[in-house]
Amino acid sequence: MHTQRSAVTTSSRLLVVLFLLVAPALGGSNCQPYEAEGDLDAQSSGDRTREGSVEVSLNTTIVDNVSTVRLDKTDWKYFVVPAPGVIEIVVSFDNSRAYGEMVVTDQVGQIISTFADEKKHLLDRVTFKANAGQFYLQFWVNSEQSDYSVQINYTAL
Repeated sequence: MHTQRSAVTTSSRLLVVLFLLVAPALGGSNCQPYEAEGDLDAQSSGDRTREGSVEVSLNTTIVDNVSTVRLDKTDWKYFVVPAPGVIEIVVSFDNSRAYGEMVVTDQVGQIISTFADEKKHLLDRVTFKANAGQFYLQFWVNSEQSDYSVQINYTAL
């Protein structure tokens, strides 16, 4: 019994040592994400992060583009709800091969809704009740490029 315990302890120590030796090479020691393909947002403007998000006016439609080809994979937008009301977001990607996605979050980052274009439909509608505050939209594609349109409708309660 003592021999088995010793073998397990030695094996565990060996695994820990191997992990400590290999982790820095994989980016594990400095907690940086590993991106084999490079920075797919290298040519993006400031709206590639939440902090650089661009305001979208309520009850209007905007059209923009995201592209892995042009290294502008991600866009962030935000909108401000002036008082409690109902928000309806209509989003459409024009290229189903790009697998466009959208996430709606509140001001603290809590996810309200998601949309993933899986070649089944190119248009989605999200409706929710919202208190006054700032909300964020993140758009991205998983390949190729796509124009997208988004309309944010607001009706006061």
